[in-house]
Amino acid sequence: MLFSGIARTALLNDGRIAVANGEPTEIRIYSPNGAFVTRVGRRGRGPGEFQAIASMFPGNGDTLFAVNLPYFQLLRFSVTSGYVDMHVPSRDTIQVRLAPMRQAEGLREFLRNGSFIVSASSDGHLPEEVRFPTGKLVFPMRTAVWFPRDHSAPKTVGPYAGIEQMFIDLGNGQRTAEVPPGARRGMRGFGARGTRLCVAAAGTEVSCVDEDGSRLSIRWTQDAVPVPQSEIDAWKARYRSGGRTGSAQTAEQIIAGIIIPESRPPILAIVVATDGRVFVAGPDLPRELTGPIPYRMFSRTGELVGIAQLPAMGVHEVGDDYVLGVERDEDGVEFVVIYDVKSS
Repeated sequence: MLFSGIARTALLNDGRIAVANGEPTEIRIYSPNGAFVTRVGRRGRGPGEFQAIASMFPGNGDTLFAVNLPYFQLLRFSVTSGYVDMHVPSRDTIQVRLAPMRQAEGLREFLRNGSFIVSASSDGHLPEEVRFPTGKLVFPMRTAVWFPRDHSAPKTVGPYAGIEQMFIDLGNGQRTAEVPPGARRGMRGFGARGTRLCVAAAGTEVSCVDEDGSRLSIRWTQDAVPVPQSEIDAWKARYRSGGRTGSAQTAEQIIAGIIIPESRPPILAIVVATDGRVFVAGPDLPRELTGPIPYRMFSRTGELVGIAQLPAMGVHEVGDDYVLGVERDEDGVEFVVIYDVKSS
């Protein structure tokens, strides 16, 4: 059974593996040895159906939660008996609690107890040309805000960003948004079986929030790494060959006008383990061209523990003695893999 567009994978309490597939949109359950067991949910707009599975995590017993976007619904399933119920926050109540900020596009996530995190902005009422001026490199910032399930007493988690980009004037009143090589991106890590979310925007700081609203800031120092010329050259080559702009002249105009950041983003990936440990990958940690990726490993309470090596794959879950995620074969076909890990 082939996968396509895997959104998440999760290890259930009894050792079975849940896979949120993209096309067709459904959750597939497999035995610990990889045999197909059953399907849960399907694409649609009715009870127990979803348009896109943004995240997925296990609850108690055989309970499984899935987040449905763009509607921002927390669906609860029983692996044995199917759909149970759904939790949908009130958008109007959220906005009242956020004022004077406004809800913004970007981060939206549930935690296991029904609390949730949304993005807010103080500049949402400004026109695009003011928020994203032509000819300047901009890094749109948002605020991540945690809400309890009943919408009362929200708490600010920390800054969260979109993607660094610039708008280039193409003439005749047209302009285009471009993402330069080495652009910074707002990063997030979701884990601890749905009980912790961590976000990072700029600099070497990660902000975490637990399902009870407890917050944690993790800070460290690291050296800046310049954007390598090889990365810049590869970006230009892809741009020239990709046919995105419609003409070679426009492509060269964009390449000539793009502003390239001075250094690579300090945070390249965040992974949150099932026990709340936080793994952060940065460009300053040396790695081989092939093989595992080094991460700074922080304890649940934010102390730097050491450097961990995680497999070079789409890591979805890190447990005490396993790593679960997605890899691709030489033909680009996705497959789910679980590795045994050891500490040293």
